[in-house]
Amino acid sequence: MPFHVCNYLIFKGIFRKFPFMKRGLLLLLLAAAGVTASAQTRLLLVGDSITEGKGSDNGLGFRDDLSALLRQSGIPMLFEGPVGEYPYRGHFFPGALIGDFYWGNGGFGTYDTGLSMDRHHPDYVFIHLGTNGIEGGGAFGTYTSDGGLTLRDDTLPGRLANLLAYLVMWKRGPRGRFLKNIIISRIIDKPAYHAGIDAFNAEIARLYHDSEAGVIPAIPPGTLRLADHYSEFDTASMFSPDSIHPNDAGYGHMAAAYMRAVHLLPMRLEHYSNPVISGLLNNAAPEMIMVRLTDDHGDPVYAADVRFEVVSGAAYISGSASVKTDTSGLAGVGIATTEPGLSVIRAHSFCLRDSVVDFTVSAEKSVGIDGYVLYGFDDMPVSGVGIKWVERNRMVDTTDAAGQFRYQLFPHQSSVTLAPVRERLSCDSSGIIMYDAALAARDAVGIETLNGIAANAADVDGDGSVSMKDAALIARYTVGIVNDPDSRAGYWKFDPDTTAFPVLEDNVPGLEITGILMGDLHGGWMTQGAGKRIAAAGLRSEIAIEAGRTVLRVHADHESLLSLDAAVEYDPARLELVSVSAGDPDFRVFTNAPHPGVCRLGMFSPQAVSLGNAPVLSISFAVLPGYAGAEVDLRRIHLNDEIAGDISAYVPGGETDEPGSTLAVSNYPNPFNGGTLIRYALGERADVTVVIYNYLGQRVHMLVSGRQEQGEYTIGWDGRDERGRELPSGIYFCVVQTKAGVKQVRKMELIR
Repeated sequence: MPFHVCNYLIFKGIFRKFPFMKRGLLLLLLAAAGVTASAQTRLLLVGDSITEGKGSDNGLGFRDDLSALLRQSGIPMLFEGPVGEYPYRGHFFPGALIGDFYWGNGGFGTYDTGLSMDRHHPDYVFIHLGTNGIEGGGAFGTYTSDGGLTLRDDTLPGRLANLLAYLVMWKRGPRGRFLKNIIISRIIDKPAYHAGIDAFNAEIARLYHDSEAGVIPAIPPGTLRLADHYSEFDTASMFSPDSIHPNDAGYGHMAAAYMRAVHLLPMRLEHYSNPVISGLLNNAAPEMIMVRLTDDHGDPVYAADVRFEVVSGAAYISGSASVKTDTSGLAGVGIATTEPGLSVIRAHSFCLRDSVVDFTVSAEKSVGIDGYVLYGFDDMPVSGVGIKWVERNRMVDTTDAAGQFRYQLFPHQSSVTLAPVRERLSCDSSGIIMYDAALAARDAVGIETLNGIAANAADVDGDGSVSMKDAALIARYTVGIVNDPDSRAGYWKFDPDTTAFPVLEDNVPGLEITGILMGDLHGGWMTQGAGKRIAAAGLRSEIAIEAGRTVLRVHADHESLLSLDAAVEYDPARLELVSVSAGDPDFRVFTNAPHPGVCRLGMFSPQAVSLGNAPVLSISFAVLPGYAGAEVDLRRIHLNDEIAGDISAYVPGGETDEPGSTLAVSNYPNPFNGGTLIRYALGERADVTVVIYNYLGQRVHMLVSGRQEQGEYTIGWDGRDERGRELPSGIYFCVVQTKAGVKQVRKMELIR
């Protein structure tokens, strides 16, 4: 029988200790091309002159024959050990006795196999030992005198058993757990020592069967495999001229016996996908048919051939019907059908236990459903909504930019329930602002009644009513506090949340689903929080010193203020934010500092407030010792649902700047349109350059280059390059640097 790849793949061990083993397919190709590469399996040969190959024409004995058989099967093999040349190394020594290969009971350890075990971590150990001991008049006898409980040290079979027990330490500990099996062989016959060899081989067979029966504590079941070099060895034609060692024909006989032992090792083919697949619709299978191949250790078998065939029905296999297993032991094919009904698909591999598995595929007429998901405010399309087929626990489509979904592969007359699903939005992209919290609060205290979508979106705690708790949860979400277990702010709610078709008989067009973003009461998601823009809203700032702190006061001309949102950005190495307070006690203030130097803040009131000349917001800072102060930016300021712009202010401190620095740089306004003023202060006389770079790091304009005295300087930049051309909107960097190497960088945003 020709050797098939599946007969020998049991030798392959997927070593978790060796990540490069994942390159198995490349290794197979390299092996087939005769290129040396790291092998999938490590093999240690333990023996004397016969294992070395003495008497063969090329001095390799059975090793090249065994390697050739493995390579013909597509299996890369690495022979390991201290003797021999690549790729036919091993642990073999002419004239050695069994006891030379181990330490312990009856062992001498002259050529200790354990050294190679520790160094090379072989999967399998092949042992052909005993001839030298028999020729030297060694004691035959039995391997045990008490039924396997104790292994003898005064007989050749006993020493062999002790060697096997020694190797078990690398299979089950304490020396390791990488060894899978030991292949022991009944040694070749020699007429001069026939009686001794016959008795020795009989005891080897008994040792193997006793181990499998579980009567030898030191050699547990599943440890050994038996290769028969003794039977069918033709002493007339298989000996070399010395009548001691085999010739090439004899060594070929030994290699074939080892391969027969491998052939008997079991592997298992099993279902990986469901054995019954229904809903094979519209001539296309909803999933691949998958099988998994494992060896008798439960490890995946890699690069094995698995063939799929249609046994009955109108199905056909998409692509090749012959597939090789991957590194996880998996192989699969796609299936399609030409007619409704049942089909049977069979997967099989050769020479395996349980080597055939069947799949039943049910093909049915298909029907389709299409529809839209639209936002509750103004029917804006909602993209990115997954449409889940509940009965199959499968996402069948995702809404596109127009909010549309469609799926045409539902089984005819089946039960179908659809559920829209979308992940929670981050507070930065949801469009939910403090104005939404104010609207919820106004409903809670009876000032204003919410209706429809807004009322539904306001109940973020899900108790069926709108309360001040809902307002507070929305407010916390806007500043980035998203770990409230009772809060559904930022989550999507859909109406209906499920749509059921008990019996789907025909296509369903135009299904409409309304999306509601919990916490968005004013429809901010539609513009992603852009809101309505107002002309600066009379924003201005002033600095005051109160109780030893520097207070930044923000004023805004607004006659009916319900809420404010802002993000405060500052240099945490220079400033410490101490407190945030509202200009009116009716406002509830919320803050969150997700990163050093950033504070998200907001406030709301159920009752509209007119502050007049009073500040709308006060932020107290402590300037850290050794610094002259720093710039503070208030970004993304919202007054109610209106974008009021950004403001910057310089918070002064003591008389010294950053230690070791002679620069302090700022610009205003930022972002800017027509132009911006860049301010910098020199702590000493210096050669200075002021250069503008774009976001790619390319210089676009040098504003200053020369020596300047100590003091403060202001220079304007109109957003043009050195040739006077207008630059596009984007991020730019102003780099102020002295010849001494002191440098400050200011990020600026140009908006056209």
